Amino acid sequence: MNNNDIYRQYMYSYPHKTAYREVENVSFSEVKPRIYEHDTHLYVHMPFCQSRCGFCNLFTCTGADNTFIDSYIDAIITQGRQMALAPAHW
Repeated sequence: MNNNDIYRQYMYSYPHKTAYREVENVSFSEVKPRIYEHDTHLYVHMPFCQSRCGFCNLFTCTGADNTFIDSYIDAIITQGRQMALAPAHW
């Protein structure tokens, strides 16, 4: 038995998707002015994994090659730059 087999024994489904509350539907124009008033945290999902964990309920993609992953990262950077330039009234 190798380490990968040992870790697979501990994968389980928790928490279930229903444990999360719904996200409030807020437009970007409402959020952008507040970004500058308070500390802001940004989550960027990187869906590339070597294996699919049983407890993970996020979108994941196993087996992606480096070219695809690099393209995804470039697109995230481009989108971030575009959003930074967007007017608050948008």
